[in-house]
Amino acid sequence: MAALALEQGPAQRAKAKDKVMADFRSPGVYLEKVEDRIPSLTLTESGQPGFLGFATRGPMHEPVRITSLTDFANLYGPPVEGGYLTEAVRGFFENGGEACYVVRVAHTFQRGRSEVATRAGLKVADRQGHETLWISARDEGEWGNEVRVEVKVPPPAAQTFITRDLAPGETRMQVRSARGIQPGSICRVHDGKTERFITITRVDGKVLAWHEALDVGFKSNAPTYVEPITLEINASVPGYKESFANLSLSPSSNRYFARLVNQESQLIRVQDLKSPSPFPENLPVNLERGQLEGGTDGLRDITPQDFIGFNNGPEQRFGLGALEAVSEVDLIAIPDLYAAVRIGWGRGFRSPKDAQAIQEAMINHCERLRTRIALLDVPPDTGHEQALQWRLLFDSAFGAFYYPWVIISNDGRRVVKAPPSGHVAGVIARSDKAYGVHKPPANEPMLGIVDLDFLLHDSHLASLNRQGINCIKHLPGRGIRVWGARTIASDPQWCFVNVRRIFNAIIHALEEGSQWIVFEPNTPQLWKQIEQRIKGFLYELWVKGFFQGASPEEAFYVRCDESTNPREAIDAGVLACEIGLAPVRPAEFIIFHIEQDMEDRSAEESPIT
Repeated sequence: MAALALEQGPAQRAKAKDKVMADFRSPGVYLEKVEDRIPSLTLTESGQPGFLGFATRGPMHEPVRITSLTDFANLYGPPVEGGYLTEAVRGFFENGGEACYVVRVAHTFQRGRSEVATRAGLKVADRQGHETLWISARDEGEWGNEVRVEVKVPPPAAQTFITRDLAPGETRMQVRSARGIQPGSICRVHDGKTERFITITRVDGKVLAWHEALDVGFKSNAPTYVEPITLEINASVPGYKESFANLSLSPSSNRYFARLVNQESQLIRVQDLKSPSPFPENLPVNLERGQLEGGTDGLRDITPQDFIGFNNGPEQRFGLGALEAVSEVDLIAIPDLYAAVRIGWGRGFRSPKDAQAIQEAMINHCERLRTRIALLDVPPDTGHEQALQWRLLFDSAFGAFYYPWVIISNDGRRVVKAPPSGHVAGVIARSDKAYGVHKPPANEPMLGIVDLDFLLHDSHLASLNRQGINCIKHLPGRGIRVWGARTIASDPQWCFVNVRRIFNAIIHALEEGSQWIVFEPNTPQLWKQIEQRIKGFLYELWVKGFFQGASPEEAFYVRCDESTNPREAIDAGVLACEIGLAPVRPAEFIIFHIEQDMEDRSAEESPIT
């Protein structure tokens, strides 16, 4: 209706206004909601990478938005020995990154006798010996084997008594006090001889109500007591403990143990195994110092498929496929690729082609989505000639190699060699924030690095740059810097990272800002509206320096008319718009022409004799 109002003439607008005013019954101030279903076209925040790698704990195959190194450490724990994910995330934030997405990867697909990632757990029996609770670590991994748990049914924390006799068939009672009793509480009603158990459905002052009628009566002068039965679960690891008291065994309670613990605990998950024992025999026996067991990291048999994964919809996304649902990601990196090669060598990884397959999957992922680019690391301990050979295995505008590996220092004590992709992602994020995606992310300092694995000479830099490897260079007095902004595309139109990312950002903006077009009448009026909106959007980018050209006409064009939308396309339900852009390109080579006037000495020189 809002769109129709935009097309109304003066008479129709006046009539609509009179109708609206007629709905206001008296003078006053009224809030009228105006819905604009046509969102503006704008570039979204860029420089948000998706990292895949190993972690001690944390959600498995689930993208999690991380905004600080502290958040990462709290969720994913200490670094995995021999892994690089923590160093990559640290390098990202040290270099100016503000938000990234992390996907924890492990071997989760059983293959023969391979070891998959599992959660440590413990089953708790009820009073008749049936299994009634399953307590497991929050996430998969060996870390869960250190979790200790306590389970107990404590003495009633609250006790009251009825103030009016209860006859058989009653579903309501009046008590002295309802303190400690709420809807969902399971209460024991007893007079010293007889007991019954009821689940409270409503608390109205001092009146308690339930559904199932009593089959016996109780006297108020017996006296008859009412006691809520609760459960207490505690969990701890060295240095950290959490407690959950006053838990209910009724799913109707807002303190139902399986729901509340699973929502709030940082250590455990609890499952109600639905014991066949009747209440209260299904209550767990007291467990003082139970220790979870059976947790495995699932790294020993890691395979390329664990990284590549797939996307079969919600709850069925793994590896790279898990990142497909996160539209904010515009960079991807797998800093633990070569850690996986080392850890899984001879089992899940059997040749260098396995690492190549993962990087090809990264590139295919980006090519399919068209809104992100892969930051690729060469294998470790690779000289410049070997780096060239590795890079020549790939050809795509959606990938960029960075070389060599970097040397970092943790707390000034431990020196670590790490792939550069995490630090590069932070540099790109910082450049995007300061200038925009149109600025080549090069000649930018890399922070948090103390040295390089290989020091490259100018001749090395020239050959590597020509083949599309972005070098990291130490410049005296200027620190360590990214010294290249090239993709691995053989097509010269797409050989620069910033050119590809300009198009990626615009494609993403158009996809996000054009959803309103679906189901609109496919008419010349709609084409004109689309063309005008896109031209206005591109004009703003041209003003900011995204495109070449002294005028908008030289910088871009937009065509959405009969030529792009013939009758057969309209009949097929297709609307097409053609856009041409002239993106800015980096000035990689600055050439100075130097001339010097030589003194004319011919008249002064005497002939040679």
